Amino acid sequence: MRSRFSLSVSSSTMHCVVGDEDLLTEILLRLPVKDLLRCKGVCKKWKSLTSEPQFRYRHTLGLCRKHKHNPFLYSSGIILSPCPCRPSLRTLEKVHIIPFSNNSDNRIIPLDVHNKFDEQLENSFLRSCNGLLLWKSSPKEFGVKQGSFYVSNLTTGDCVRIDRFGHHDASLSKLYLAFEPWKSPHYKVIFFDKVVGNNREDYELTTKIKVCVYSSETGSWSKHDVLVSFPNNDINNIIEYDGVYCNGAIHWYFLRENSVYFDIGGLCFKDLPTLPLTSSQAPYCELSCRRNLHRITYTSDEKGKFDIWELKEDYSGWIPRYHVDLTTFQLGLQACKFYAVLGVVYQPPNEDEEEESVLVILAVDFLKIVSYNLKNRRSRIIYQENKGCYASPRFHGLYFETLMSI
Repeated sequence: MRSRFSLSVSSSTMHCVVGDEDLLTEILLRLPVKDLLRCKGVCKKWKSLTSEPQFRYRHTLGLCRKHKHNPFLYSSGIILSPCPCRPSLRTLEKVHIIPFSNNSDNRIIPLDVHNKFDEQLENSFLRSCNGLLLWKSSPKEFGVKQGSFYVSNLTTGDCVRIDRFGHHDASLSKLYLAFEPWKSPHYKVIFFDKVVGNNREDYELTTKIKVCVYSSETGSWSKHDVLVSFPNNDINNIIEYDGVYCNGAIHWYFLRENSVYFDIGGLCFKDLPTLPLTSSQAPYCELSCRRNLHRITYTSDEKGKFDIWELKEDYSGWIPRYHVDLTTFQLGLQACKFYAVLGVVYQPPNEDEEEESVLVILAVDFLKIVSYNLKNRRSRIIYQENKGCYASPRFHGLYFETLMSI
């Protein structure tokens, strides 16, 4: 039985900690994200402290600097929207957070703006980037192309509307989200809009594209659109194909033309270096992996084998980073009809390890999402659809836990 003296000392120490805001702040900054979210319900003071943008930014920087191997954020899961059981159900009402760890539960995040018009709107996913989600909400009426754009923090549930006023046609425009919390607490949304000439004299405008940038630092879009020249002839590739954001730039891979990237800081397009491939090798897709861009290539006569290349930081060329052999895949890749690489993920080392683990995230036979550890060659099903679904779940990117204010 504890003595009255020990109880009084513990109570006194607690009051000293709670009364010292600087000391309390330092303690809270060291808590994991989930524990910190629970602390918001302790009292109004703690809620106010943990809701301050400066506190949230310091906490995110602490996560980035927690591991010496990785000065960035580690991904803790993937973002999916399950396939609807009825083909007519097209609206994106919620997303699922699927964790990599067995110790965490799946989370369902509804996408709504909590107003009386929610039932009249349909939502569509656009981009995810380091913990933030960009999505669009538009009326369900057929033929209505206008809508509102939103940026959400999936961890905190915060949501902000960032409308791009004026007419925009989804078939002629694309939006991208740029956010790197280890560099800045602010994010940007880049809006590409194809310029279409009205007559033959305006034909040269079809090789240019209008760019407008939203900055969370100013809370507004750029006052004037920038007209940017496109290095390749077919500008439709920018609108038709999805680019990949990484390290301050948006990258596109084109099979028949030179691949390009858009430098957000310089507001200009530049050419990407080509891969040194053999005649039997072919590029498959581009992936954003931490700071550098990765590209997957496969050999046509070797099923289940592919290479992961990494773009040099100075964009001078590509480095072969990993050779992946899935022929020993525990879940029986030989028997599957289809597989696709969704992402390459670095995971922090365990306490008794020094090297990071590298996970390859695979979609197998449209119904399973599997993580394959390149270090120990172990695989695990992290998500599986019901057999009654008519198509595969939609992959929306990696999930990062962050308290960043939006």
